[in-house]
Amino acid sequence: IVLIICLLLRIQPFGEKTFLLTDMQCQYVDYLIYFRKVLSGEESIFYSFSKSIGDDFLSLYAYYLGNPLNWITALFPLEKMPLAVELIILLRYGLCGLTSAIYFRKTFHTKDETLIFTTAYSLISLQFVISEHIQLRDGAILLPIILLGIEKLICEDKKSLYILSLFASLLISYYSTYQICFFCVLYVFFRLYLSGQFSWRKVKTFTFCSLTAAGLCAFFL
Repeated sequence: IVLIICLLLRIQPFGEKTFLLTDMQCQYVDYLIYFRKVLSGEESIFYSFSKSIGDDFLSLYAYYLGNPLNWITALFPLEKMPLAVELIILLRYGLCGLTSAIYFRKTFHTKDETLIFTTAYSLISLQFVISEHIQLRDGAILLPIILLGIEKLICEDKKSLYILSLFASLLISYYSTYQICFFCVLYVFFRLYLSGQFSWRKVKTFTFCSLTAAGLCAFFL
């Protein structure tokens, strides 16, 4: 669907327009180009002399570039960076659809309706508004897996999926994940209330698992 939109709007490779807009044009693409140099061994991921008068780069990586999808930039020559940016953005749309499909199928055991809901989730207006703000969309990719982990925690008393998915989200994008953490608290209380089996033991288990995920990521945070 997004490729068809790119075709109609004459966005590369179907025309001259690109996703290099607003902050992507004046900020993020420079970070991606620098990260490309890190992957090729030309620059350091720990410290950059091109950041201000010299500063650490790891904090900038943690904030903007933690998603492994950004490694795709290493496959493109410098003059093809607009295409690399477009591919990174399109893959994020696709991954939102994939993870939400897993959540809907595993949680509600639906098949026919899954395509409708996953398409709606992937193409919600917010996704388009912030499409060039790549780091803000990483949370949307992992949110369905985190919620599936909560479902397994509540219904099956299985902790590993929730801990690992929340850990991965914190590692990839702590900025969007702290907002996800607030949402998860509301989600847990909502699900326990909806099930009619509210249990403080499960709330304590959820809290313990959340702190464990944050603790595992402490070396990076």
